[in-house]
Formats: sequence, structure tokens, C-alpha cells
Amino acid sequence: MNRTQLIVLWVGIGIFVMMGLFPPTVRDSYPYSSLLNGETQYQSVERLDFGKLAARWAIVAVVTAGLIYTRQVDPELKNKVNAVCFRVALAVLLLLGLIVILAGAGYLFHQLA
Repeated sequence: MNRTQLIVLWVGIGIFVMMGLFPPTVRDSYPYSSLLNGETQYQSVERLDFGKLAARWAIVAVVTAGLIYTRQVDPELKNKVNAVCFRVALAVLLLLGLIVILAGAGYLFHQLA
């Protein structure tokens, strides 16, 4: 594995971990009756949306694997084009991770407010 492939691998692992730290959740409300006044109240419960998390992890895994595969260095084509392609691919992977992390963090801050 060359240096560019290792960088893509570690960025992909970092994004994968960050998505695990800020997973998508679903808020459900369940009615229950109060014994004191007989009124129906609602309890809000948050649960992990594992389907969305698994889909996001699969997308990052496929993109990371594709970038690692395409970043094989061809000795005849070692020039500025490879460097530009690598930077664009790395920027796309970082942007994907940033979008997912901000979506999770935004949801978290929305729940705290």
C-alpha cells in the first residue's frame, strides 16, 4: 500500500468512527396515563436508527475502498495529474464525512435546545 492509499484509508476510518460517535436517532413518543390526575401524558424516547447508520457506513466503506483501489500508482503516469486527482478524491471523502458529522451534530444540538 502506498502513501496516498494509507492516507485515504485513515481518513475513511476516521469518518467511520465519527459517524459512530454521532449516530442517527429517531424520537418516538409513547402515551401513558398518570395515576395522580388520570390525564394522558406522552413520554419521548430516543432510539438508534441502525438502518441509516449501516447505510452510511456502507457508503463510506465503498467510497474508501474505491479510492484506495484507484490510487494505485502507475510509474508511467506519476505526474501532477495524479496529485490533483488524489486531492480531489480526498476532498470529496472529507466533504462526505463533514456532511454526515454536521448532520449528526446538528441533530444533537437541536435535541439539547
